[in-house]
Amino acid sequence: MNLLKLLLNTLIFSGIVSSQKCGRTLVRKEIREMSAYERKAFMNALTKLYKNKPIAGSKLHKLDFFGWSHTQMYYDIHQQPSFFPWHRYFLQLFQLMILQVDPTVVIPYWDWTKDSQEPHKSPVLTDAFYGSNGN
Repeated sequence: MNLLKLLLNTLIFSGIVSSQKCGRTLVRKEIREMSAYERKAFMNALTKLYKNKPIAGSKLHKLDFFGWSHTQMYYDIHQQPSFFPWHRYFLQLFQLMILQVDPTVVIPYWDWTKDSQEPHKSPVLTDAFYGSNGN
């Protein structure tokens, strides 16, 4: 694993984590179990993150930065023994960032096993959820 990338990500995200207090348990729902209101609130929170000012010293907004940092860490973290704890941490940071723009929004998960036989027919890949399946 590239130690410099890990340290950089830790330093950037540490401000988000250190400013948080434990207050309530967040329960993630499978995306198809979310109400239309919950999905809209989630998408609105993502839009707000995208429209926020870029991170200091960067052209990346917070939402773009998460995508970028995941891409940068992809080969260093995936298929490694540390993948699961790292990914849980990464999702926790993402959730904390979402809570900063809307404290009612909990990030959903996708139970892809429900779509594993025909992923191209997944309702998650429609306009009602995240958009196109690539066709």
